[in-house]
Amino acid sequence: MVPVSQLAIFDNLTGTEVLLVGLVALLVLGPERLPEVARTIGQWIAKLKSM
Repeated sequence: MVPVSQLAIFDNLTGTEVLLVGLVALLVLGPERLPEVARTIGQWIAKLKSM
């Protein structure tokens, strides 16, 4: 099994692309839900890294 840290999912993203993804997320989720969703995603990533 490949460790999560070695997966190349986000290796090719530039700063502009990350900003664009964040802007789209803000437009789709709205400013009220975005912090909650970001926190949940962060918790999922932390759990995956600890596996």
